[in-house]
Amino acid sequence: IRQRYFPDLVLTTHEGRKVRFYEDLVKDKIVVVLRYFPEDADQQTRAILARVKDRMHADYASDLRLEDLAAEVGLTTFQLIGLFKRTVGLTPHAYLTQVRLNMACRRLRRSPVLADVATGVGFYDQSALNKHFKRCYGITPTQFARAAAAAAVLARDRVGLRQRGRRA
Repeated sequence: IRQRYFPDLVLTTHEGRKVRFYEDLVKDKIVVVLRYFPEDADQQTRAILARVKDRMHADYASDLRLEDLAAEVGLTTFQLIGLFKRTVGLTPHAYLTQVRLNMACRRLRRSPVLADVATGVGFYDQSALNKHFKRCYGITPTQFARAAAAAAVLARDRVGLRQRGRRA
């Protein structure tokens, strides 16, 4: 295993004796990883992640449980968290929060009622939406809704000016 995956691994010496502890430790970890992620891990990993992400995008407003998501793809919760973190860069919870925030932005463009938007996208209440929104975007949902409404008015005005210019 060392020659195949870590050809440059140099064993350390301590008082003239080779310390094999590090080699054995690395070998044990590689065996564990390879057991869960065989050679075709890329395709298998993509398929697992696609199923979990699709479920998150489809059911973002419901109470998704990590245990249910992991069981659906045949992993433990810890394996799913590790896989998600390594490949996506976020934990499943953080990813779901991002999905919910994106949906909140879409809904805030149409409806400025924060309590309805918060519960409609899966946050517990308006304060949870405020906390996550401000942490992610640096503004509150109310500020975003006002800016989106102002941008919509400006866009309508520009379209109106263009149409008037064509008629003249």
